[in-house]
Amino acid sequence: MNLIFLFLTAVNLSSEITIENYLRRNLEVSHEIKKQEEELEYSKRSYIYQLYDMYLPQISYNFSTDLYSDYKKNLSFEKDYSSSYLSVSKNIFNNFKDDLNLKNSFINFEISSNNLWLAKQEISYNAINTYINYLKAIKLLEVSKLNKKSYEEQYEKTKSYYNEGLRSYSDLLKSELNLKTAELYYLSQQNYLKNSLMNFNSLYYEDPLKEETLSDIVFDENIKIPGETEAVEKALKNRKEIDTLKKNLKIKENEFKKSKINLYPELKLDFSYSRQNILSLSNKKDTNYSLSFSMFYPFGPSELVDKSAQKYRAESELEQLKRKLNETEISIKKEVIAALLSLSYVIKRYEVAKIKIKISRDNLDIIKQKYAEGKASVIDLIDAQKDELDANTEVAESYYELYLSIISLKKAMGEKLWNGE
Repeated sequence: MNLIFLFLTAVNLSSEITIENYLRRNLEVSHEIKKQEEELEYSKRSYIYQLYDMYLPQISYNFSTDLYSDYKKNLSFEKDYSSSYLSVSKNIFNNFKDDLNLKNSFINFEISSNNLWLAKQEISYNAINTYINYLKAIKLLEVSKLNKKSYEEQYEKTKSYYNEGLRSYSDLLKSELNLKTAELYYLSQQNYLKNSLMNFNSLYYEDPLKEETLSDIVFDENIKIPGETEAVEKALKNRKEIDTLKKNLKIKENEFKKSKINLYPELKLDFSYSRQNILSLSNKKDTNYSLSFSMFYPFGPSELVDKSAQKYRAESELEQLKRKLNETEISIKKEVIAALLSLSYVIKRYEVAKIKIKISRDNLDIIKQKYAEGKASVIDLIDAQKDELDANTEVAESYYELYLSIISLKKAMGEKLWNGE
C-alpha cells in the first residue's frame, strides 16, 4: 500500500505545473518572440551580406554561343560562334559611406537582439502575473468556502437556539442574511477563479477551460530592499530600453555624418578587371583592368537645397533622440523608486496581515463561546466572522502581492525574469 501511495503521489506531483514550466511554455509558443527571432535572423543576415559587400569584390561570368543561325547551318558548339566574359569590380573608396552603413547594420543587429530580450521579458512578466493571479484565485476560493461553511454552521446553531427560545427571530434573520452574503461571496470567487483559469490557459493558446494543477510558490519572505541610488544605477545600466536608445542614437550620429559628407564632392575610387573568352571555345583572349578615380558634385539649386535639408533633418532627429533618451532615463528612475515604495508597503502589509489573522481567529473563538453562552449578540458574532474573513483574505492577497512586488522591482531594475538564453 505504501508503494502504491508513493507512486500516486509522484504521478500527481509530476502533473503539477510549476511557475518555471509555465514560463517556458509561454516562451515556446509566443508569436511575438518568434517574430523577434525572425527579425534578429534577418538583421544578422543583412549585416553578413553587407560585410561581404564591403570587403569582397563583385564577380560575374557570362558565356554565350550561337547553336544555330543563318550563318551557321549546323546545330553544334563552335569556338568562332562562342564568347565569354569574366568581370571583377570593387569600390575601394566612397567617402566613407560604406563604412558608416556597415556600422549601422551591425548596430541594427544588436537592436534586434535587445528587442528579442525585451519580448521575452514582457512575456515572462505577464506569465508570472497570470500564474500568481490564478494561485490567488484558488486560495481566495478556499477562504470563501471555509467562510461559507462557518456561516452555515452558525446558522444551524442559531436556528436550533431559536427553536429552543434562546434566540430572537431577529437573530435568526441576521444569521440567515450573513449566510446568504457568504454564499454570494463564494459565488463571486468561483467566477473569479474561472476567469483566472481562462486567462491562464489562453496565454499560451490552450483550451480556456482546461483544468490545471498548479504548484504553489515558495520564496524568501525576508527581503533585503536595495537603496534608491543603488537600484536606480543598476536599472540605468541594465535596462535594454536605454541600451537600444543609445544604439539608435549612434545610428543617428552616423546618419548625421553622412549628411555632412554629402555636402562635399563625392569621391570614388574603383578597381575593375575583365577578361573575355574565359572557359570558352574561342582562342581569342582579351584582358582589361583599370583603377579609376571620379569626383561628382551637383551645383543645381535643388540639389544644394536637398542636401541642406537632409543635414537639418538628420541633426533634428539626433537632437530628438537625445531628448527621448533623457525622458526615458527619468521615467525608469521613477519606475524603480515607485517599485521600491510599493515593495516596502507590501512587506509591511503582509506583516500586519499575519498579526491580524492570529488576533481575529482568537477573537472569533472567544465570541463564539460567548455567543453560545448568551453573553454576546449576533452582531458581535457577525463582526468577528467578518474580521476573520478579512484577515484570511488579506494574508492570501498580501502574500502573492509580495511576490509580484519583488518581480516588479526586478523588472524595473532590468533583471532577467526567465531562465536560459
